[in-house]
Amino acid sequence: MTTTSKPRESVLDYPRTLYPPIQPYKEHRLKVSDIHELYVEESGNPQGNPILFVHGGPGGGCSEWYRQFCDPQAYRIIMFDQRGCGKSTPLFSLQDNTTWHLVDDIEKIRKHLGIDRWAIFGGSWGSTLALAYAETHPTVVKCLILRGIFTLRREELLFFYQKGSNYLFPDYFDEYLSVIPEVERGDLMSAYYRRLTNDNDKETQMKCAQAWTRWEMATSRLMVDDEKIKEGEDPAFALAFARIECHYFVNGGFFKEEGQLLKNATILNQHNIPGVIIQGRYDVVCPATTAWELSKVWTNSDLKIIADSGHSMSEPDNIRDKGGRTTAQTEYKGAEKALNFICMNGHDISTSPHEINRSKAKVFICPPCKYDTHVTQFASMGWEVVEREGEPYTSTREHVLHCRGTLLDNEVKEQVGQELFGRN
Repeated sequence: MTTTSKPRESVLDYPRTLYPPIQPYKEHRLKVSDIHELYVEESGNPQGNPILFVHGGPGGGCSEWYRQFCDPQAYRIIMFDQRGCGKSTPLFSLQDNTTWHLVDDIEKIRKHLGIDRWAIFGGSWGSTLALAYAETHPTVVKCLILRGIFTLRREELLFFYQKGSNYLFPDYFDEYLSVIPEVERGDLMSAYYRRLTNDNDKETQMKCAQAWTRWEMATSRLMVDDEKIKEGEDPAFALAFARIECHYFVNGGFFKEEGQLLKNATILNQHNIPGVIIQGRYDVVCPATTAWELSKVWTNSDLKIIADSGHSMSEPDNIRDKGGRTTAQTEYKGAEKALNFICMNGHDISTSPHEINRSKAKVFICPPCKYDTHVTQFASMGWEVVEREGEPYTSTREHVLHCRGTLLDNEVKEQVGQELFGRN
């Protein structure tokens, strides 16, 4: 199923922002090899549904605000810095640093935390690694929430780093180009790699790291953000980001064959792994064609193309989808399934209260509505399921409040309405 965002026309389209900032309740140092030690943290609800956030890059590391995508009352939020970046050590290291080392690391984290099955949430390179992990360990993955799809095919890399995105950002591409001699510009990634891995010329190494990183920061949003570009000028971040990215890219992501992730996406179907794909229409870092191709192979996914967004997860409409939920909320709210809950009579009822007393909550099935989930899953989480008699609701807002989690207490119902829509 594919949907495209459009201008807000109803109460359902009023946005929800990120959850408030939170701090981890537990931090870990996990030794995953003789060389590498990972930083791993847990936040949110220790008894909540476990969800792993997989950061981008590779080499990007986690930021504190990434915790804010998930409801801290409903989720046990796990984040980690991948090898060589963030708070993991040793910083900048390329040794034993491949896709498959990281896949093994994720599995070690799951076992270390005593988690049976979990949801995986990743964007950009995070979507690459999430797919690689899910295709390798499908039995432990509940669902996938992916954004800005990147499968690390050669054509995707060339579009951004050689010829493609430069037609839209020629001014910033000139800066990216300027640090490489003209004679070497036929293969820019290889030229950069030679310099980024040359520890004997620190000045050139840093100059290239910052140029590489500025190029991605400049192009990641629909509207160029100078503050975003400045982030790429931080020496430690830029060197880890550029060096590790380039290492993966010149090695084809260490995949066995070109297009491996797309070809193996049928594994997700075989194991009935559902998911949602959030894709900015004007993403020039990871163009929408890859998300489209993935959605055709992975038939149990729901592709949502955001009409006015680029690549960055900080784009307002990449943070929230059409139903007004944060990206992670598309996973499961009251049901463990990563698909939108769409009413057959045309009302999008995907927005659901996240702070409600479920002992007072009911799910009203609005004839002739059918939901893309199992009603029994609502019941298993404490919701009372009631089939409402009569005609379907004519008011979209009334439909939302009654079909997903109406409270019997009118005062609390008004509070939920205020929370959802910012109005009574």
